[in-house]
This record gives sequence, C-alpha cells and structure tokens, in this order.
Amino acid sequence: MSGRYLPNATGQVLTIVRDITQRKETEAHIHRLAYFDALTGLPNREWIGEYLSRSLAYASAHHGSVALLYVDLDQFKRINDTLGHDTGDALLRQVAGRLRDALAHSSVADDPSVPVEGVGGASERLRGQLARVGGDEFIVVLSGKLGPQHAEQAAERILSALAAPFLQGGYELVVTPSIGIAVFPDHGTDAQSLLKNADGAMYEAKASGRNQFRVYNNTLNARALKRLSLEMELRRAFENSQLQVYYQPKYDTRSLNVVGAEALLRWFHAERGQISTADFIAVAEETGLIGEIGRWTLRQVCRDLSEWRGQGLILPSIAVNVSGREFMRPDILVRTSEAVERARLSPSLFELELTEGVLMQDAEAGRRSLLALKEFGFALAVDDFGTGYCSLNYLKRFPLDTLKIDRSFVADIGADADDAAIVRAIIALGHNLNLKIVAEGVETAAQLQFLRTEGCDTVQGFLMSPAVPAPAFVELLRTASARAEPARAAGPKRTGGLFAG
Repeated sequence: MSGRYLPNATGQVLTIVRDITQRKETEAHIHRLAYFDALTGLPNREWIGEYLSRSLAYASAHHGSVALLYVDLDQFKRINDTLGHDTGDALLRQVAGRLRDALAHSSVADDPSVPVEGVGGASERLRGQLARVGGDEFIVVLSGKLGPQHAEQAAERILSALAAPFLQGGYELVVTPSIGIAVFPDHGTDAQSLLKNADGAMYEAKASGRNQFRVYNNTLNARALKRLSLEMELRRAFENSQLQVYYQPKYDTRSLNVVGAEALLRWFHAERGQISTADFIAVAEETGLIGEIGRWTLRQVCRDLSEWRGQGLILPSIAVNVSGREFMRPDILVRTSEAVERARLSPSLFELELTEGVLMQDAEAGRRSLLALKEFGFALAVDDFGTGYCSLNYLKRFPLDTLKIDRSFVADIGADADDAAIVRAIIALGHNLNLKIVAEGVETAAQLQFLRTEGCDTVQGFLMSPAVPAPAFVELLRTASARAEPARAAGPKRTGGLFAG
C-alpha cells in the first residue's frame, strides 16, 4: 500500500491510498524473468555474472579467492534429438536438483576450517552459487580463502551426484558432466578471463574422455586457443567448399579387383597443409557441425556416382561413415535417403559404416534405426570391429552385412600371435553369421597373404592404394570396367570386378 497525507484549510485530512500489490508483483515477475531461469528456477547468466563480478571485487580487496566451475553435460543434444525436448527439459530439471543438493551438502561447504567472508561482509561457511547459463551448461562460483583443492572437491561432488542414472519417461538415462575449473587470481583477474579459462579447461576434460574435471593451466590455454582457431577455420572451410571427398579403393582379396571404396573426408588448409581428419572431425562432433558435414559428404558421393554413371562406368559400392550424433537422430532414415532418392541411385550402392560404440549407445534404438535403413536398401557395416564392446547377442540381432577389422589388429598380425588369433576369430565369427569381412590398414604383402589365407573377403590399405581424389579413382574404375567387359559379354559366369549399379 502507499498513501499521502493532505491537510486542508478546515483542518480536515484527505488521505489517498493506492493498492500497489499488482505493481510489486509485476516488478518481482520482471526481476525473476531477468535474473532466473524459467525451466530450473536457478539463477541465470545475468545473475551469476553480476554475482561473480561482486565476488571478484570483494576477493581482490580482502585477499580472497574465487573459484569458477564450468559444467557442461556430455552429448546432451543427443537426448533432445532422440527423445524430444520435453524429455530433455524434464531431465535438466532433475540435473539442476542434483547439482543443488550436491553443493548444499558438499564437503567443502560443510568444512568449518574454510572461513568465508560473504560478498556482503557477513562471515559464513563456504556455499557454492549455482546458475544455469545455457542449454546444458551450468556455472558454480565458490568464494572465500580457498585453494584449487576446494574447487576440486566440489567438482568431485558434482561427478558423484550425476553418476547414478536418471529415470525419465520410461527411460534410464545416463548423464555425465565435463567440468573446467579456473581460480582467481591464479587463472584470471576478471570475470571474462575466468570464464574463458574455465571453458577451455572444460573442453580439455571433454577431449580427455568426458565425465571428469580439469583445472586450467597455460598448456590448456594454448590448446583451447588452437581448438577455437580450428573450429572457426573449419566453419569457413565448410562454407567455402574447401573440404574434399577422397575414395580409398577396396579390393577383392583373391582377384585384387576393385570392388568398392570408402568415402573419406579431407581438408587441405592453405597454410597448415592437410589437417588431421581425427582432429577436425572431433571438433565437428563437439560443435554440432558434423551433421551438416555428413549430409554434404553423402550428397557429394551421390553427385560423383551420378557423374560416373553418365560416363558409362560400372558403379562401385561406396562406404560412407555415419557419426554417432547423426545415427542417434530419429530422422536418420529421412536424412540419408533424401540425397540418394534425389540422385535416382540405388541405395544398394551405399554401405553405411558405424562403430561399435555408436551402435551400443542405445542398442535397442540402434537396432530399430538399422532395421529401417536396411529395409530402405542400404548395406550396413560395423567399422573398427574388435575395439569396442558390441555384445555378440546384439551382433546376431543387428541386420548387418559387413564387419571391418580394425587396423590396429592388422598391423601386427605377422608378429603378434594374439592379434593374429583375434583376426582369425573375427573372420570365422563373421562368416558364421553370413557377414562379409573387410580388413583395413593393409600395408604389407605379408599382411595381405595372411588375410588371403584366412579367407578375408575384402582389403583396403596403402599396399594397394591410399585414398585418392575422385578423378584418380575414376581412372581405377575405367581400368576395372575395361577388364570387366570381356567377362560381362561372356554372360553370368563373370566373377570379381565391380558391383553393378
């Protein structure tokens, strides 16, 4: 309520009273919208930014410390893409609740040996201030006379709090965090530098395998800057059509005829030369650019096949790698079939390669996606077989066509009895399941002879040919087509050669 006292000439008093309840409620609502996250009820980026600035000012004046923990949920976008944003939002609320509880009961917060002068000057035990600053990103600010070990204790508490699966929408979901830590004044003297360095440490935690924390240091800063530079340059390279599709031929082990190829992405930087595929694909995965790059790669393969068909060449089967992020999308069939149908190509010309790890992220959902892709007409292969943890039961249930033996086993088959035994076992297992076997990374005649003796169907590697640009691969196709002509004219007894389109 508000009022005014207005005496008049006769001594009477006129009082004007206004009910300002609605105005105050509106102001409170506006304040809440401005400073708090509507989904979780946590403070937002604006609130934590102001709090961090005040904490730094107080710590600077009183020789205190401030620790910033940058928490990013690993591969959370996959949950939104596969189960929908409603499930993702509900899960974020659960995550926020666990984080809140973890900080409220953390060993750091309850340690009376850590004196803390509050921002307002009141002495209190250390409490972490938590905020949600992005879709799947949270920040924790700890202040007082603390060292990196106290921030590490808080990070450990967060890792433990999120370790147990979440039950949501009938699913048991595992959510892991990557955490970066930066401490004032050692790792930055202002809010911007602390945020940047904690973010860099967080990306280092992701690069080291996720579900862990990293404390900032100068080495991390150099890596973070290199990664950021690579990310920006990759976006420019993609937008300016600087990426190229190369083809590594696959050969029939017996006849050494070309029977297909694997499409591999290459990036030739104007100044750095060829960029490691592993490096830029990892950046593309983290930034979400992998989806656009994957679709572009498939479209480019379709364009090349259409061009080769127009030249009268017998079309080979082309293997195309599918990333985990793309495979877990519910619209994977639509996204892969669209380019093939538009080019009027047979889906049987394409073999989609997925790693064991991708298939086992959600085995049942993966099986459903594989069945849909198989029904459309795609061939399906497990790449790098033997390096993951694919259950033999699921291997039997997945509608697969090919197993690719990882190059790490092929490299030492002549010198390592264990690797030789593993390769023999994979070949026997695959053939018993009516699967074709491809060995990658074949670099010596001895390796080829071993694989030929053991009955491996197809090989690829530097011994026969590295990955080559499309024009060079066309020359291989022309040679193979010329060899195939007499056999094709002789009728259906032809063996070897290229897969017909």
